[in-house]
Amino acid sequence: MQEPRPGLGSFLDFSLARFALNDVVRHYPVIRTLAAPLFLAVLVCIHLTAYGAASIAVTPLAIDADPPYLGVLIVIVLVAGVLWGALAVAWHRFFLLGEKPGWRSVLPGFAALGYFLTAIGLIAAGIGVGFFVSVLGDVAAALSGLPFVAALVWPVAVVAGAYVALRMSPVLPGVALDYSWRSFRNGWSVTRPYVGGIFGWSVVLAALMLAARLAIKALLFVVPLDVYGTNFVFLGLSFAATFFLGLASLTVITAVFHAAYDGVLFGTDSGEEANGR
Repeated sequence: MQEPRPGLGSFLDFSLARFALNDVVRHYPVIRTLAAPLFLAVLVCIHLTAYGAASIAVTPLAIDADPPYLGVLIVIVLVAGVLWGALAVAWHRFFLLGEKPGWRSVLPGFAALGYFLTAIGLIAAGIGVGFFVSVLGDVAAALSGLPFVAALVWPVAVVAGAYVALRMSPVLPGVALDYSWRSFRNGWSVTRPYVGGIFGWSVVLAALMLAARLAIKALLFVVPLDVYGTNFVFLGLSFAATFFLGLASLTVITAVFHAAYDGVLFGTDSGEEANGR
């Protein structure tokens, strides 16, 4: 068994983040195959949401009534979540088992549904931690009266939430591979040697999320659009950024899972050989 990659157990290491971002770009053809059904569902969601926002802007009283498409939107959002689960399962199996994804890989099934439900629990834990940290940050900012403290609240909350979720994340590849155990506590334990890499990716994730957020707002400020166009572009670009960073996070999760259970970290020579890529 190979020793963990040097640096990943240190306080802060960005090698895993670099590998994840590069690997998502490198496997664009695979992503294109896997993402087509999800993109279609999300496109419908974005259209309905933007249309609803435009309708409310024109007729403010419409907000008090249930729009006729609300039920359809909820169903499509749930379908998109399960499609994301199917994509994630195929992504994990591509890296860990070398399975070449095809259109059948993204058909929703029990594995995708189980993955989706497990991911909801993991995301809820991360959001809970992030919310708790943000409340503490707001209190600290109010007591100190320092503007930079208030500015740091959101990035620090994202880093904290992402770190906690990623520490427990090996349960997700376990679901994708149909392992019998599904323990968040076990995931937290086996990722202990890789806290530096996980923390490094959490920092990069928060920085890229903030950069994407500012870039989208700047674009919409420079390019004036109507209410529908503004919401459509904002939601579309936000999803694109979230999708890319989500795939990179899945790659980080897969790499840490592989290192924890097989002793080889993707991104090293032996890791590439082990995956046959």
